[in-house]
Amino acid sequence: MVALLLIISTITMSLNASLHSKVSQHLANMSAERADLFGLWLNERLGDATVLQRDPFLNKAILEYARSPDNTTLENNLTDRFQGLISTYSYHQISLLSPVGKTLLKVSTDVGDGLTENEQLVQRALLGTSSLPSDLYVVEGRNGGLTLSLDLAAPVFGPDGTTPVAVLALHVDPASFLRKIISFNETLQNKEEILIGRKQDDHVLIIAPSQDKNASFQLLRRPLSQVTLPAAQSAAGHWGSITGIDYRGDPVFAYSHPLENSQWFILVKSPQNELRALQWENMLLALCVIAVILILAALLYTNYRSTRRRQGLEVALDDQREQAELLRKLIASERELRHSQEQLAHSELRFRAVMDNSPVPVALLDRNGMVAYINLAFEQTFGYQHSDVPTLTAWRSNAYPDASYGQSVEEEWTRRLRLLEQENAPFQPLEVHVRCKDGTVKTVLAEAAYLAGLENLYVSTFYDITNRKQIEAELSALSAEYAQVIRSLPVGIFRYRICTDGRERFDYVSDLWCEQLGVTRQSVMADPASALRAFSSEDVTSFWTFRRQKEHFHWQGQMVAPPTHRWLEVEATPQILENGDTVWSGIQSDISLRRQIEEALTFERQSLLNILWATDVGTWEWDMHTGALRINERWATIAGYTRAELGEISIETWNRLVHPEDGSRSEKLLKQHFLGETNYYECEVRLRHKSGRWIWILDRGKVITRDKQGVPLTMAGTHLDITSRKQAEAILTQQREELSRSNNELEQFAYAVSHDLRQPLRMVHSYIQLLERRLQDILNDDTRGMMGYAREGAIRMETMLVSLLEYSRVGRSGEPMAIMDSTDALNEALRFLQPAIGEANARITISGDWPTVQASRDELTRLFQNLVGNALKYRLEDRVPEVTLSVQPEEDHWLFRVQDNGIGIAPEQTSRLFKVFQRLQSKDKYEGSGVGLAICKKIVDHHNGQIGVESHGEGEGCTFFFTLPMVDSATASHL
Repeated sequence: MVALLLIISTITMSLNASLHSKVSQHLANMSAERADLFGLWLNERLGDATVLQRDPFLNKAILEYARSPDNTTLENNLTDRFQGLISTYSYHQISLLSPVGKTLLKVSTDVGDGLTENEQLVQRALLGTSSLPSDLYVVEGRNGGLTLSLDLAAPVFGPDGTTPVAVLALHVDPASFLRKIISFNETLQNKEEILIGRKQDDHVLIIAPSQDKNASFQLLRRPLSQVTLPAAQSAAGHWGSITGIDYRGDPVFAYSHPLENSQWFILVKSPQNELRALQWENMLLALCVIAVILILAALLYTNYRSTRRRQGLEVALDDQREQAELLRKLIASERELRHSQEQLAHSELRFRAVMDNSPVPVALLDRNGMVAYINLAFEQTFGYQHSDVPTLTAWRSNAYPDASYGQSVEEEWTRRLRLLEQENAPFQPLEVHVRCKDGTVKTVLAEAAYLAGLENLYVSTFYDITNRKQIEAELSALSAEYAQVIRSLPVGIFRYRICTDGRERFDYVSDLWCEQLGVTRQSVMADPASALRAFSSEDVTSFWTFRRQKEHFHWQGQMVAPPTHRWLEVEATPQILENGDTVWSGIQSDISLRRQIEEALTFERQSLLNILWATDVGTWEWDMHTGALRINERWATIAGYTRAELGEISIETWNRLVHPEDGSRSEKLLKQHFLGETNYYECEVRLRHKSGRWIWILDRGKVITRDKQGVPLTMAGTHLDITSRKQAEAILTQQREELSRSNNELEQFAYAVSHDLRQPLRMVHSYIQLLERRLQDILNDDTRGMMGYAREGAIRMETMLVSLLEYSRVGRSGEPMAIMDSTDALNEALRFLQPAIGEANARITISGDWPTVQASRDELTRLFQNLVGNALKYRLEDRVPEVTLSVQPEEDHWLFRVQDNGIGIAPEQTSRLFKVFQRLQSKDKYEGSGVGLAICKKIVDHHNGQIGVESHGEGEGCTFFFTLPMVDSATASHL
């Protein structure tokens, strides 16, 4: 019995030790696989960051925004791009930082809002050229929940490829991946839990699977002092096999494995009660084996006795050996069966672990169209469970609702499988559109391969290329937009390659480039030299010199071959590729119009120089920002200098030469022009000549350019030497003053003569009347006639003196000039003449729109009174007087007319009308002193007008006309 117990104990211990070793190895394998998966995932994230770092379109958008961070359009475009990246790559947040760490732009999800950048990581990224990762860390979202995040920093370089202009900080959401790492795994014999953890101060932080299906995981904190906790032992640096009590309070057997380049570790644990159950099973198995052995022993013994009785002891011993050998083989077979079952379970576990952790959807199918297995990525990508698509028929009805499309996909799939099976030809990936369970459609590349050793099964993989197709569509649309932009550009585009082996060719030429040169794309691609056949040999030689240059190239040439003689300009920049080829990218512009304008400008400039030379004018240009003054040689010559003698010329040169009294006046006028109060600046100033004398200059100028606030920047003008004119003006002023004094003296003399002579004339007239009364009785007819002549002469002399007095008073004793309605003066004159009009029974006609004029009221009234009075006086006895007054505008003056039907004037006599004391008619028939029309002329002259008369002869009437200047609205409103 003791021996039996020892046998049972030995077998049980052997089985338990083997089981313990296998479980430990299994947990070690699981932790190593999860660690490898984490490393692979981290490398993929770094690869994503590198792709973004090298994306030319994203780089261009970042560079433009970094240069103009205040541009709202660039900010919105970059924000939209970041939001698209967040939804595609599962980022919490994307930030754009300047090289000094300033945040330029930040786009976040609810979880990522408020994340701060890892400054150490950003600085390390700026020192290198590739993307760098941080470690996993815990963050708190706006809703108060905790989650994990991981930072990636990717430097963005400028056009030179070496100077960083920004850093792209990516906050990765690892939730979906950690769902694959930390989980419950149920094998055929055990239940395992995988979690990750790290030391945090005096606690251990544990990320464990969540019991809530809506949550990816749960975050736990346990003190390091809880030494029975396997996670606490791992945080303390104990790796490998560990036993203890987990955070649930269950005894477990665990295995810990550190993550490479991280403070985190992976812990795979299995409940000890499961292990004990397996140990009890081993003990029961040992008891069963002993029982079988005992039964077989009893049978052998019974058989031995019966055999010994029948055949003898020797035959029984042979049978016993055969039975023992049979029992040994039975036990060995049992052990191999158990080992095979364990290996099969382990292989199944590894297969499911690998497949479920694969990011690529995988399905296992047989030749009969049955779906044997789909992995977790398949379920997550398409939304279908294995129960939804147990067969290919079910898959076809769900994934391809369009029957005709589904049939075409099935036929093509079957054809490619047949080629794979019969001809061992590589399976060409098939692009198909799959409808997911939620109704969305995804584009995938489907591939198939038969499993080695399992000819009845083949595996299908599905690569989701939906995003890639969208990007391709966007790139295609962008390419079309770029092509449209290139077509709309007013310049031709080209790329010219010089290969290291000496070959040269055009990589690209635009349509406009070909059109400008009059060639076809095919011809220049085949023969690059054909592009320049329309140019002269000198231009062609100078053009091809760019091949020896390694910097920006600029060239101009004129086509000499008909039908066009246009001018073309080429600008290109070289780029040396990694393979050593040099690629010139450039533009070609038609500058024929510009050349014409330049030639016209050159001609105009030369014409201006000729005019300046002919007018003897000095020119100047003033940069008011720097004070620099640019002058021509004539400017310096006027002041008696050469430009070289003046040295460095600035506004101080002007201030040094100008007269102090004139400088302040010039400055005042300049300020008025700067403020927009005057259209131009003009000032007469005195400059100190080199000889020491003062010369007069007419200084004129105008502001040419202003800044956005209206502040003047540059001004240009001229200097004209007016010294001779000023001297002539001084002489003229002196003469004018002398003339004015002479005129005043003459007027005073005329007034004195006319006034002082009237008194003696009145005495002569009075005494003649007295003599006539006293000598009335003794006077005969002759003496009475002589007395009458004397009396009439005195009266006529007095009338002439009064007229002369009136003539002298015109322009100095009347009302001042003022804006007035011309009809007011006309109506007043007609009121004065009303008795004469009534006596002559005359008809007065007024026509036209009578204007407002600037005049002296009493003088304009006297003018109308004299002209209309003459028309009434000089009338024909047999004709009713008709006087027509009209006015009409002519250029810058008003033309007034006074037309009558009176006695008329001989055309040869009109020149005498407006002279003083000139009469054309006898005084016996028509009274008058001969001064009336002279007064009219003086009044019109005083008003800066002209007066005249028209007549066809005696008896034909006449028309007196005069002009008055027009008054503009500004002058009228001012006055």
